[in-house]
Amino acid sequence: PGFYGSIGYAFESRFEVEAMHYDNRADPLAVNDGQYGWHTRFNHVAMRLHLADEWELQAQIMRGRTTMGGVAVDARFSSGYLLASRRFGTGTATLRYDHFEVGDLDGVPDDPNGENGHAWAIAWAQPLTDRLLLLVEAQRVKSHRPARALVAEFPRQVENSLAMELRFPF
Repeated sequence: PGFYGSIGYAFESRFEVEAMHYDNRADPLAVNDGQYGWHTRFNHVAMRLHLADEWELQAQIMRGRTTMGGVAVDARFSSGYLLASRRFGTGTATLRYDHFEVGDLDGVPDDPNGENGHAWAIAWAQPLTDRLLLLVEAQRVKSHRPARALVAEFPRQVENSLAMELRFPF
């Protein structure tokens, strides 16, 4: 069986910090229904800070490693984000920056698993009624993934999206 452990601290609902270690302890050579086990372990640290009533800052850093099938896949990964939100009346504006990276350690040339990139997102959340919430988000992701060349795509890509959704509970 795998395990995880975490520890956290909160101060007057203004500041929170958490650290966690996760290890699923899977056997990367075990095969079940034609699928190998993935041994994945990582550490993460997260922080949330409330400034006055209008501002909230968040950050997280995660680093880990995953292996599968002996030397078939061996990759280290890391990600992190910074987020700032501010309330304006009944709505909330949020700006977020993400960075991500996967390092290919297995040396299998026909299966490159490396990737890196970053993303920016800006969002607006506006309650329309007590049960209806409007969300609008614009996002831009820039990444480099050499494996895209295997399917006739450019390794470096920029993706832009604009999403709008209505949320309501059933």
